[in-house]
Amino acid sequence: MSDRQTRYDLIKLQQELDTDDFSRLKYLTKDRVKRNKLSELKSTLDLFERLEEVGAISVKNGDVGFLLEALLLMDKKKLIRTFHETPDDVKGRYNGNKSNFTPFRRLFFTLGECMGSEERIKIKDYLKREHRIRKGTLEKAGDIWQLLTLLEENLPSPDIQTLQKIISLFDDEAVHEEFEKFKKGEPTGIHNSECADEESSSPVQASTTDVEPPSVDAPPSVDGLRDVNQEKRMMSYEFKQPAGFCLIINNEKFDNESVFKRRYGTDRDRDALKKTFEYFGFDVKVKENFTANEMKDWLREYSMVDHTHHSALVVCILSHGNNGVVYGKDGQGISIEDLLSYFKPDVCPSLTDKPKMFFIQACQVWTGNDPTPNEAVSDAQNVSQGTYSQESRTSCIPIIPMDADFLLGMATVTNYVSYRTNEGSFYIQSLTKNLMKFSPREDVLSILTEVNREVANETAVCESRMAKQIPEPRSRLRKKVYLNPKS
Repeated sequence: MSDRQTRYDLIKLQQELDTDDFSRLKYLTKDRVKRNKLSELKSTLDLFERLEEVGAISVKNGDVGFLLEALLLMDKKKLIRTFHETPDDVKGRYNGNKSNFTPFRRLFFTLGECMGSEERIKIKDYLKREHRIRKGTLEKAGDIWQLLTLLEENLPSPDIQTLQKIISLFDDEAVHEEFEKFKKGEPTGIHNSECADEESSSPVQASTTDVEPPSVDAPPSVDGLRDVNQEKRMMSYEFKQPAGFCLIINNEKFDNESVFKRRYGTDRDRDALKKTFEYFGFDVKVKENFTANEMKDWLREYSMVDHTHHSALVVCILSHGNNGVVYGKDGQGISIEDLLSYFKPDVCPSLTDKPKMFFIQACQVWTGNDPTPNEAVSDAQNVSQGTYSQESRTSCIPIIPMDADFLLGMATVTNYVSYRTNEGSFYIQSLTKNLMKFSPREDVLSILTEVNREVANETAVCESRMAKQIPEPRSRLRKKVYLNPKS
């Protein structure tokens, strides 16, 4: 494996690891990296860099066995395949005395993995009782791994009898099984991380696989990872909490139902959008069955709000529509371009240089001379499970705003129709599912490409005919948008 491939595999790995995984991985490296150096690490990339410095991994030689075994212990078996390995291969390679981790480290890591709130209380009581640890010190041990570190520090040379007392605090069978392995395996006791010579550790042996010569245009070190990751961050909008507002207008019932039929199933879209954007930390506001003027007034109201401390804006409109417009419940249309203009920099300066994402599920064309939306002429107004309501064909009228940092997600493109069932629309249901599935690993525009693929694979039957649909993202974004879940 080339050093370049290893760097990018490590990038993919760090994108998959969350904050808890970072803490777990740091704990597993305690025998390789000094404690004061561990405390300085702020990210997974920092940790990878440190592991290379101490010789635990070698990007140049493609040797990441230490991390592969750590992933196995963390039960992150799928991530092992990131490095083109299988869990069984890793398990066989690092079995017994070939392990990168001492029996003690494996035992205490198992304690951490099996520790619940009850066990945490028991360990704190043990430390107070047996080692007279003060309450303030215990409170500083904010998570499981800090508590285990505190426990280690008060067990300078633990014997089997002492460890037995600790193990007895756990009911989990996995802990007792690991302790039996520990007793049979000639444990070496605590591997004092303060004694780890990180500057002179012997380097890991080269991988047995063929090694390509280093790339001349990329340094064979984890620093290369940092460069790529920093470049990625520079190319993306800053996204932090509070995320901002998510404004949802859900028009299901219309005044003139002989023209604008009731939009059955739209409540499922509304609920899916609300759940999704709340997950990403947005303050979701929902309005139902607004007139055109009420829609305009409500959005104008939020254009006057101070968004200085927000990262983005999301607007979702679920309604009927025509070429370049959406309708209020009173049948009056509003230009989509006008709706976007409320949040341009000259009107809403606090959203300057921030992504403004609009997702619109609405008709975008009339058919024939009869001024009636497609949905009204469909024979599926009273939608039941398994039947579909034809909502729209989009026109190619350009409605992309001239100002930057807007993303407009449309349900359809020219000559295609958008479908909705009692379970919601193809587009919104796919959008919400894939945002939850792929964020923050992928950016929003890339996720919309997946939505295109997924919706295009759907087939609907309307008026006894097979029909297809393809959504259309229209982007004036200057950077990538990554949605991070609310912590």
